[in-house]
Amino acid sequence: MKFPNFASVCTTLLLGATATLFVSNSAIAAEKIVLKYGPFAQSVKISDLENFVKTGEKTPTLATILRISKQDADTLRGLMSLEIGVNIVTLDRVLNSKVGENALIEIGKSLRTRSRAESHKALRGAVILSAADNNKLSLLEVLQKYPTSEIDVEVGNIGNTVEKLKGLSGNLQNLLNTK
Repeated sequence: MKFPNFASVCTTLLLGATATLFVSNSAIAAEKIVLKYGPFAQSVKISDLENFVKTGEKTPTLATILRISKQDADTLRGLMSLEIGVNIVTLDRVLNSKVGENALIEIGKSLRTRSRAESHKALRGAVILSAADNNKLSLLEVLQKYPTSEIDVEVGNIGNTVEKLKGLSGNLQNLLNTK
């Protein structure tokens, strides 16, 4: 399986989560996303984000978030719905490898559980659940499958996380291409 440019996918996941600046979802998992930057925190229901991705309709909160973050609504909709094909068995092996674990820990510093505990495990679960039914990943589905009622996005950590993931991307690429 070829997975070109893992760093850009991770970047997309992180920036998409940040760009959405407060996404949320329901189901077995998250109902809202809380974007945090210093003392500032704002939340968005995942159901509102789902509706936005499907129809382009923005709630007042989402419209404000898009305006403040200077994100293009159509670009965000595209990022949120972009699907990446993966082999679930290979994905599971990679996420449970040392390199995969390190990537999850790095992403978990920016996209984390409310309690800050076991964020990388919650993220692993969401990624696996997202890919399990159709061998595809999307940011929206990962957020929907996140196994806590809230997801905190630490905006200030995103840049450092992306830089660290770039260093890991070569190792992850090799693991994903190995059967």
